[in-house]
Order: sequence, then structure tokens, then C-alpha cells
Amino acid sequence: MESIIVLRADGEYWDEVGLEKFFTWYHKGDKIEVVLDREDKKVGSISFKIPMPLVVKLRNWFGMKPKSNVIRYNPSKVYARDKNTCQYWHINKKGQKIKYRCKESERTIDHIHPVSKGGRDSYENCICSCIWHNEQKGNKLLHETRFELIKKPVAPVVKTKGDFLKVKFVYNPNKISHKYYVEKILMQRDKNGDTDAGKV
Repeated sequence: MESIIVLRADGEYWDEVGLEKFFTWYHKGDKIEVVLDREDKKVGSISFKIPMPLVVKLRNWFGMKPKSNVIRYNPSKVYARDKNTCQYWHINKKGQKIKYRCKESERTIDHIHPVSKGGRDSYENCICSCIWHNEQKGNKLLHETRFELIKKPVAPVVKTKGDFLKVKFVYNPNKISHKYYVEKILMQRDKNGDTDAGKV
């Protein structure tokens, strides 16, 4: 499913939403501004159509300042932390260990210590996993399988308490909004010398 990239008021990447959420904001009038769209594709109703939005900016919202340096668990942040890469080593035809980057349709959240055996939703217990590894592992403990973790999962933290929370942008080449965001915004920022603006 195509997603719409959402920027904070200062232009920093924040989130991604679908059309339903976009139109909720759009009809409020001054909530957002469309930064990039597709003129060749229209969306809306029979009587009301606009170009497909790809990147939007929240006009008056600069983000969240967390009360602690611990980020509340969220599956989307697990995918971002792991860069959509299965955290179990894959083995190629030569018997070599390789990393496998999942397509959006292939990625799942796997609990290293299964929920059925007391495992919980936490950054230390949850990883990005391809469907195959997740299904093969089932409710087994890790030592009961032949699978090997690439690295031990850890919880992301806010570097400085009181600063605005930064969300990492994870590029997905299958999404047109990501392609436009990188080419039209991030690359232009790099040309202008703003190297701290959004990282893929």
C-alpha cells in the first residue's frame, strides 16, 4: 500500500499515513500543506479530486519532547531500528551468512522469547524477521532452533532528554513517495549543505 510521508513543521521526517488520515487533516484546512504530489494521479471522491499527495508537512507541529530518554515500544520503530533487515542470518547457496532486507510484505515482528512462554513486547525481545524465519521458529526458544541472531536487540533512546524526538527514515524503493522524498527533498538538502536533514 502506498503511503504519504509526513514532515514536522521544521521539515524533519516524522511518520507515514494513508489517504484516510490525510483527508482527515486536509479537510481541517490549516492542518497540513502538501509538499510533493503526483499530477498524473488523482484521488478523492467523484465530485472532489486532488493530485495524489506524496509528502505533506504539519504546519504547526514540531514533534514530541519525551519526558524520559526511553522510547515507548512501537513495532514501527523496531522495523526502523533494524532497517527492515531480518535479524536472523540467512545462508546462501555457498553456505555463507548473509543479511536479508525484507520487502514490506515479507517483514514481521518476531518475539525472541515467545509470548506463549512469557515473552513480552519490548525492544530487547522483538526484532524484524522475515516471514519464513518467524514461521519456522514458531513458539520455540532460540536455543531450540538452528537460527542465529545478527546482533542482540537493544532499545533505542533519545540522546538528550527534552529534545524533540527524531524518527529515522527507512528507505523503501518500492514506494513512490520514498523515491520522491529522497530525490526532491533529501538530495536537494545535501546539495545545499544541510547534511543533518533526514538520513536514509
